[in-house]
Amino acid sequence: MNSVAGFLFLCNAGVEKPEASHMKTLLSTIGAEYNEKAAQVLIDAIAEKSFENVIKEGTSKCGSVNSAAGAGSADTKKEEVKEEAPAEESEGEVDLDLFD
Repeated sequence: MNSVAGFLFLCNAGVEKPEASHMKTLLSTIGAEYNEKAAQVLIDAIAEKSFENVIKEGTSKCGSVNSAAGAGSADTKKEEVKEEAPAEESEGEVDLDLFD
């Protein structure tokens, strides 16, 4: 994932064809792990494509995902959080003895 992030960052910074050495420098500068094999696989996979075309292809693939499925799970999580909230103590249950 670091290779993809590094590649995208370099493209947004104006590097037309990022190389593995660019990605290694960037990732080591920010203290992120660099995987040479993953970086080379990424570069080889999109070597002949432009950054804009890669983004367009990825966006069109993401557009086919059903977003309605995620809405139900968000409501469920909200309910779970509400149920887990600690019950407030009444004044009669407060332990005021600090030295035991």
